Amino acid sequence: MSYKRKALEVLEKYETSDPKKRERINRAKENFWFFCKTCIPHKFSDEPAEFHKVLIDIYNTRKLTKKHIKALEPLLPEDSKRYVSPTPKIEGIVNCWPREHGKTTIAEAYLLWNAVFKREKLQLIIASS
Repeated sequence: MSYKRKALEVLEKYETSDPKKRERINRAKENFWFFCKTCIPHKFSDEPAEFHKVLIDIYNTRKLTKKHIKALEPLLPEDSKRYVSPTPKIEGIVNCWPREHGKTTIAEAYLLWNAVFKREKLQLIIASS
């Protein structure tokens, strides 16, 4: 079964006339991590790392703020920090994380979240292994 179908099945269980269920759907629509824990919990059994939360916020807002930079600074190589500055509009994002840091899982979940809630018209992932 595809992830999209699985997520849609989970969300369809919540009849929209029930205010509590409607609230849960709205929360999943607005909160990527809640969506992951609710709709694909077998992929998201642990809390996300702080840098995951920051990167998803960058993806969603399509901008890099001083707050983002401050949170990610400890992870940046010293010689590359001078190239990182606030950016009001990001056209695209290159996702280069080390092995076993959740790149594929988070990318699949992010695409699914966008597809289920029709957040973005076009999402493109190019990968090489």
